[in-house]
Amino acid sequence: MEDKKNEFVRLITALGATRVRVRSEQQSRTRFGLAASLFGFGASVRAGEADSNAAETEELFAPEAPPALPDDLVWYPHEPEWQALAQRRIALRTQHAALTIRLTRSSELGLSLRTTEVGLGLDGGDTSAVTLHYEICFEQG
Repeated sequence: MEDKKNEFVRLITALGATRVRVRSEQQSRTRFGLAASLFGFGASVRAGEADSNAAETEELFAPEAPPALPDDLVWYPHEPEWQALAQRRIALRTQHAALTIRLTRSSELGLSLRTTEVGLGLDGGDTSAVTLHYEICFEQG
């Protein structure tokens, strides 16, 4: 994700960005549970953890070259929003733009075994989300 973020900043600075503000938020949650029973008696345990953090950065630039696409962009061909922003900036001289990118990953695991005398259950999950919000100002003219 860091490579993608850096490439986007490289793209928008080549397009003439004078100010770039990036706000990032990361959240993650993990949970785990275990249940067991033996001859009708049972017990269960559950545990979990959650983390969250946020950061904001702002950079100012003084571009000297006209708006252009940098060479050897890796992510650009796969990002239609980036392409549209670049085309509008070059053709129409866009002055301000905002873009939000959200990536969420989730995984779950469940297992249950039971006989008439013994039971065992296991479950768990992991969720993480990253949100990046870009605010971009371009030079006038």
